[in-house]
Amino acid sequence: LMGEFMLSPSTLLRALHEWEIVTLEQDQGNELDREKLEIIRCVAPVFSIPFFRSKQASLETQVAYHTRFSIDLLFKERLLNQNGYTRGLANFASHLFDIEPANFILARLLGKGLLHKYLEREQKRMIKGQRRTHLTVKLTSILAWFLCRKRLPNIVPKDRVPRKKHLPSADSPALPALPPAIAEEVVAYNESVFEHVQELAWTVASTEKIGKDPRQGDMEMPLSGKTFRSGWDPRGEPFDKEKSEFAPKLIKQITRYRSRSPFTAITGDGDEFT
Repeated sequence: LMGEFMLSPSTLLRALHEWEIVTLEQDQGNELDREKLEIIRCVAPVFSIPFFRSKQASLETQVAYHTRFSIDLLFKERLLNQNGYTRGLANFASHLFDIEPANFILARLLGKGLLHKYLEREQKRMIKGQRRTHLTVKLTSILAWFLCRKRLPNIVPKDRVPRKKHLPSADSPALPALPPAIAEEVVAYNESVFEHVQELAWTVASTEKIGKDPRQGDMEMPLSGKTFRSGWDPRGEPFDKEKSEFAPKLIKQITRYRSRSPFTAITGDGDEFT
């Protein structure tokens, strides 16, 4: 899973990795090309100042929370320790920053030994004269799921050009299915990150109260500009909360939301995103 935000956990991991290298160089008594304070002044704005402006959103708050949740994600993936230093396969994930989130998935598969276990099983079935059973082909078929993927068109030609050499796989151009253990781990990673991003959205939305400032436009329809109230009618509630039997049933059906638009919540959608 990945979004359109300019920052990413990989960017933060690369910065922390480079900072760790600078610290080690200094501890070893080597002369640094630039002072550490100067490096901090150059790097810190990337994770504290937004790259664009918005009259309605508090982007500084969003960037700060995004950095905090990125650190939390790296810690959950066991790429950072409690002191903020890199660990495990952090160097591997940092080197493959350009293919995020595949770098985190591959680091998890390697860290849990799922790739090694799969190749060890396939090695027993390898036949020297059949190239499709070779371990290099098996490993390539798995890496192709994560590295530089391309979506197939809806209609794939079934006609095949006869060739004597360099024969494609049986399901070409479609990739073979992932092994069950690896597929389950990928699904678990997606669910974990998806829940993490939802918590980020909920936390950022909790910093502002919907409808508090009319200038935010939370209760205004975008096309007509009509403004709606966020609570009960100013004349008072339509029933007595203590004596009415209908009141608790109606209030129980109200959709609870913070990170969604109130107009989206009208359809019954809460803070769970799909």
